[in-house]
Amino acid sequence: ASKKETITNICEAIFELPAGSTTKGPEEIVHGLLVKRQEARLLLRQVLIHPWVKRAREDLSSSGGYANAERRAPELVVSNAPRPKARSRRGPQASDLNAV
Repeated sequence: ASKKETITNICEAIFELPAGSTTKGPEEIVHGLLVKRQEARLLLRQVLIHPWVKRAREDLSSSGGYANAERRAPELVVSNAPRPKARSRRGPQASDLNAV
């Protein structure tokens, strides 16, 4: 892809994961997070209750691996508070492509 196509794909959140590169669970999470419209993206609490994440946490817990992971990182607390409004940050825009 050209530089212009790459910038357009990034700005529009257009991507494909290589076939067979991952299982369905992680693919669903990646596709749910890499969404252009903020209100359409998965929330962290949705990721944490995704069946693939829950299963991975259970597997780690039953193998004793999770206990060691907890010592390294504090437990993540997810609130039901409304999501703060995103600040307007001007990143690459499709209109910037004329400069490429």
